[in-house]
Amino acid sequence: MAEWKPIETAPKDGRRILVWRPKINEFCSHVGIERWRSINNTGCWINSPSMCQPSHWMPLPGKPTAVT
Repeated sequence: MAEWKPIETAPKDGRRILVWRPKINEFCSHVGIERWRSINNTGCWINSPSMCQPSHWMPLPGKPTAVT
């Protein structure tokens, strides 16, 4: 299993990642799936409101394998 990494090291190429948000409220949960979106030389995490930005990330796990 991957380890949590600081959000500053997260990929910003549009791929989906697993994130940890330390501040929680009615708009977001602690753990979520997120991706970076670049807009006019800046960008944002598209699924995290400004009041609960992610602090850590890790890659999403691979697809499950079939049980035989």
